[in-house]
Amino acid sequence: MLSAVSSTDSALVQEVVRRVRHDLPAMADRVTSQMFAEVPFYRTGGAGEHAEVRARLLLNLEAALAALLGARHAPQAPAETGRLRARQNAPLADVLCAYRLGYLAMSTALVDAGAQIPVVPAAVIIELMQSVFRNHSLDADAMVDAYREEADYLLSQRERERAALVDVLLSDDPGSAMLIDVARALRLPMDGSFLVIATASDRGQDPMPRLGSALAAIDVTMVWRVRYDTAVGVLSMHHPARADLAISVLRRHASGPVGISPAFGSLRQTAWALDLAELVRDGLHGSQTVEQFENTPLNMLVAGGRDVTRETARTVLGGLLDAPDETQQTLLHTLQMWVTSAGSADRTAERLHCHPNTVRKRLRRLEELTGRNLSEPGGIAELVTASHAWAQLRH
Repeated sequence: MLSAVSSTDSALVQEVVRRVRHDLPAMADRVTSQMFAEVPFYRTGGAGEHAEVRARLLLNLEAALAALLGARHAPQAPAETGRLRARQNAPLADVLCAYRLGYLAMSTALVDAGAQIPVVPAAVIIELMQSVFRNHSLDADAMVDAYREEADYLLSQRERERAALVDVLLSDDPGSAMLIDVARALRLPMDGSFLVIATASDRGQDPMPRLGSALAAIDVTMVWRVRYDTAVGVLSMHHPARADLAISVLRRHASGPVGISPAFGSLRQTAWALDLAELVRDGLHGSQTVEQFENTPLNMLVAGGRDVTRETARTVLGGLLDAPDETQQTLLHTLQMWVTSAGSADRTAERLHCHPNTVRKRLRRLEELTGRNLSEPGGIAELVTASHAWAQLRH
């Protein structure tokens, strides 16, 4: 709106604006064509049809001219444009560029119209341009504020929707039809090469905020779900060989314990893989370690039924569990080394850096506490399985 102008100057301004308004439809045609030719988002058709964009531009230009004639500045039109373009996922830079083209065309038309009226003083044109610049700034601010507000709302909505989709993916039995829909929405293949990772979250904070972009750089897709105290991700590798590289990336970004499932080939196995990833994570006891579940028959047997396996292990280990933790760990570690040393006390002693008699003494103590005989195949099998299960499932 112009300020402190004489009635004569005001009449001249009205005449200048009248002439520009008379040519406004043709100006809208030219600017719309320019937008579709020069601005990438409009050129690709993201903003809609030519007629739709022209109608919105015409509305904005009419509001801008009305403000020059003393109408109260009303940012509704640019604000609505900002919200619409945010919903269309338009780059803000492209929206601002298109808006600038419209104001530039209007400014040029005002100067040209003023030049065609000899009695219009230069000072009036200068003040008119100052008003145009001021209104452009106000409109652009209104448009940007509305764009960002709408974009923030949409982002929050998409994150909630995406979280719900990931929850379905991780559930025990989502059903084939629903799983196919979820996979399509998350842009994941139904079959391929996958990993599930599980880590801890501190009150809903993302423990690895840059992990997704780091994995994308090696052509690995991740869907991520952060809850109050846990964070879970499903990784999709376009080639199985990417798994080792993905785990290397995880090691660089880990801020706490990270459990990784075995690689699997179908999204229908996601809940199963999550169970194993969480099993590994829980066994790391909070340390900043990244560890993958070892896909061995014994491990799979132990993981198959946690509650039953845990209670069975408790029964087999018996009195050993009443001993101090240090004693438990020493005896079970000795048993593990003895088994992997083919039952040789001498080789076990070499690996543990102790005397063979120390190994034999520990094994006898283990037999006493558990009531199992390590000279019998059955006793060995029960103790090996129980010790392995207890190491994984005691918590």
